[in-house]
Amino acid sequence: QLQQIICFLGQVDDLQSESKRESDYNDRKRRNSSSSSSLLSAGQPLPPWKSFFCPMNHTVMEDPVEIASGQTFERTIIKKWFDDGNKTCPITKIELKTLEMQPNISLRNSIQEWKDRNTFITIAASKSRLDSEEEENMLNTLTDLHRLCEEKSMNRVWIRAEGLIPVITGLLSSNKHMIRRRALVTLQSLAIDNATNRVWLLLAMP
Repeated sequence: QLQQIICFLGQVDDLQSESKRESDYNDRKRRNSSSSSSLLSAGQPLPPWKSFFCPMNHTVMEDPVEIASGQTFERTIIKKWFDDGNKTCPITKIELKTLEMQPNISLRNSIQEWKDRNTFITIAASKSRLDSEEEENMLNTLTDLHRLCEEKSMNRVWIRAEGLIPVITGLLSSNKHMIRRRALVTLQSLAIDNATNRVWLLLAMP
């Protein structure tokens, strides 16, 4: 009985988490409906700020850390620099008093918000792109949605919240083999660890 109670409480937590994620998506949609209408319709991602890039490998940082010189780098990149025996800042060339690395939390949060905003733009623009009847456009959109499903469980909730499950399911009857195949792969990813999505999939099946 105790195991059943624990399992039930876990399911309640999952449902509450899903509800919060769906509510967050709808809030974003309301906030962006007027201010970013052109971006949403075009599905164009927002470009990253210059500060998002690690100055050593010039890619957007995942885990930015600040060193004693005040410069910020991707953790794995600057750690390798120090592990190779370097005791100077790669940018200023100043010798460092300490090799400690402090997480740059505000920058990391800004990068995550930028990523989430672009995910929102991609998902919000997907319905019109899937209705476009242009095969390449539809295939690229399904590929993007599949990638987002694989990246984060939150994205699977957002895709459902946009009402895309019936749209993707409808593509299973397409007369184009590649569209049917990618639609099926995307639907499989949507169902991963998400009981609510599985129910929606069953309801949407012809």
